[in-house]
Amino acid sequence: EQRMSALFPIPNEYILLSGVLVLVVLIGWEYYDTQLLLSFENKQYAPVKRAPDSDGQEEPLSFVKDESEVTSIDGNQSQTRSSNTADDDGFEQEAPVDLGSYRRFAERISVTESVANKVVPTDTREAIEALTRKIMSPMLAGCEPFGSNANYMAEKFPNLSRADISRFLVARKGNVVAASDMAEKCIAWRASVFPVKKEDLRAAISTQCFFPFGNARDGTPCVYMRGGLYDNTKATPEQFVKAAAYAIEYSLKMNPTQINVTVIVDAWIIPGAPNLGADMTFIKLFVKALSDNYPERLKRIIMYPFPWYGRAIWSVVKVFIDKRTQDKAMLIGDTGKREFPPVLHEYIDPYCVPECCAGKSKEPILDLMTTL
Repeated sequence: EQRMSALFPIPNEYILLSGVLVLVVLIGWEYYDTQLLLSFENKQYAPVKRAPDSDGQEEPLSFVKDESEVTSIDGNQSQTRSSNTADDDGFEQEAPVDLGSYRRFAERISVTESVANKVVPTDTREAIEALTRKIMSPMLAGCEPFGSNANYMAEKFPNLSRADISRFLVARKGNVVAASDMAEKCIAWRASVFPVKKEDLRAAISTQCFFPFGNARDGTPCVYMRGGLYDNTKATPEQFVKAAAYAIEYSLKMNPTQINVTVIVDAWIIPGAPNLGADMTFIKLFVKALSDNYPERLKRIIMYPFPWYGRAIWSVVKVFIDKRTQDKAMLIGDTGKREFPPVLHEYIDPYCVPECCAGKSKEPILDLMTTL
């Protein structure tokens, strides 16, 4: 201590003053960090609480330009001002995204508790857009269930719920004209399929190719497709698509609090079954029906074991589905033994998967014929 005093003869009061200055700087920097989370490019943003998602977790916060712009999920607070512009038809258009602003916001978002450990900010456009989707979803700009676009569609389609309207708007990225066209075509399709006629579905359903069974860990109902049982000599691809749609509808009916489904394609070879392989006609029709008539219904689609030739099939199928749906696909290769792949255990408990699909549940599967 004496040696240090000899080398650096600094009065004690100077040391105390330096400590106070350092403390002031740290406090100022923390205040700056806090303010940066609530504003960027001198525009104030207010956090909006989300309703819990399908797995019971609270959705991340989103940010809108002013307290007066906030529209609550239950519609109790009306939107009084909007930063979006309107086109010649009077429809609300999404404001252009400032990537620079989102990049700076992304660099600080990790300290926000509601989205901690959920995003990894980078400088790539793709990562920034992914971050934006995490923050804004499911209420993307122009897709709010009580926004002007939704109000327009509610008047045009009085039988659609606000949740359904939001799903169509999200599927069409807030374009109300495209979303209305999609909803109109979907209503026409449903009128041609439902209520189902037993004679139309008897052949396809009797194969037990499709059936609902249990729930994923996030609560979404699971619909299984056993590819080995598919037999286009007993029913047409169109009838199999209707059977798949009925299985999805039944699952949602039995789980009224859920808005999404998990689809599981079991590709195991089944002894004594047709095992006809991939029918591209059915696959294209099924993917189109799912994309056009069940927007934002799919939580994830899982296929296992993904065959060696599957990559070629997937490259064709991807053409017919959008990027959001592509990102929900999980294609799991053969593990070398008949089992429910361990990599999927974090999504679905193997004891909630039927034995016929390499799971550990001994519960019998439902014969959908008994529900018609």
